[in-house]
Amino acid sequence: MKKTNFLLPEHWAGQLINGDEESLTVTDKRQLKTWLEINQPGECMGIVDSDPIEASFYWNHDASEVMNLGCNCLVYCFIK
Repeated sequence: MKKTNFLLPEHWAGQLINGDEESLTVTDKRQLKTWLEINQPGECMGIVDSDPIEASFYWNHDASEVMNLGCNCLVYCFIK
């Protein structure tokens, strides 16, 4: 089992953690699907603990290849 952390958009949290895509736009869904296909990160286990868990703005993040805009991001842990 391999753990990997990725800095990804905060608004992807519902889909990555709970499988809830209701809050995502069609574009968000497409970008997330493309990112998952390219990176094949495994199962998202949640957000990496920090105190407090807060999103921060980044121009460059691990999803920049599919989403070239800056956004608020969190660090997500994946297990493969």
